[in-house]
Amino acid sequence: MSANKSSLGQNGGHTSSPSDRQRVIMGHHTALQLAGPHMIDNLQRLEMMNPSLGRHVLENGFGGTTTTSSSGYRGWALATVSVLTAIGDCADQVDIYTEAALKHGATEDEILAVINHASSFVGAPRAVNTMRRTAARLQAARKHERPREKVVRLSDHDTLVREYVSSVPGPPIILIHALSMDSQMFQELAPRLTSVGHVVTYDLRGHGYARGAPLTKSLDHLVEDLTLLVDTLGIEKADVYGASYGGAVAQYFTLARPERVRSLCAMATSSKGHPLLGSRATRAEEGHMEALRAEAIIRWFTPESVALNP
Repeated sequence: MSANKSSLGQNGGHTSSPSDRQRVIMGHHTALQLAGPHMIDNLQRLEMMNPSLGRHVLENGFGGTTTTSSSGYRGWALATVSVLTAIGDCADQVDIYTEAALKHGATEDEILAVINHASSFVGAPRAVNTMRRTAARLQAARKHERPREKVVRLSDHDTLVREYVSSVPGPPIILIHALSMDSQMFQELAPRLTSVGHVVTYDLRGHGYARGAPLTKSLDHLVEDLTLLVDTLGIEKADVYGASYGGAVAQYFTLARPERVRSLCAMATSSKGHPLLGSRATRAEEGHMEALRAEAIIRWFTPESVALNP
């Protein structure tokens, strides 16, 4: 939509005040940055059908609410996918905002999460419709195949297992996540490891899908869980990799079940506990997770990484 057409010009006799004109310019810029030329084409068609509605969307939507939103383009696009799922019958808009979310750095898992969230409020049928609409585009954007997911029972609780399939024969790699994380910690790493073998990740007791499990008694308790897991999955021997807390689990498992381990990789971990980790666990149990999360972000990520992926 050029500057001499529609809301940016004569508007069929409509004369904008300076503030109105500024909102039009801001709205045009925001719409273009958010979703590209297709959004501009849609807005132009809308204004041809209904000039008043077109101006309202451009000035007050894209020129107002979107411009002043603190969530950024990525957050705005994700929220809109969820809202459109709730509304239903918005196929074209779903396409535009799914593309916008991907353009501004949203992951497939984030888009799936907002669709799942909407289903909790409006029911499965509308979420299924959105999923059908977005499936092909999400698949085209993938760099790697998605893992197979299944729920596995481990004595007194269920956990979620993600398996990254590989055509390379041999023992699989088991990745064990850090404290306060879950198996999604490895969602970028695991697909890359399929070049050397099958990869398995799971949620430790008290984390992720298994967050409602009875409390962990000791590292030996977590070794029992891992033993049940490899038995259930039919894994005779594996390369066991663990990060931080997961590294401690990996070490204890290797000592307790050496016949089940081909190799051990212990990353950023220790062979014994540390008072600082104990204090963090105590704070978590006392309900101070928000403060712990903020501290962890500062420890784990550079300011540049946080800015790119808030």
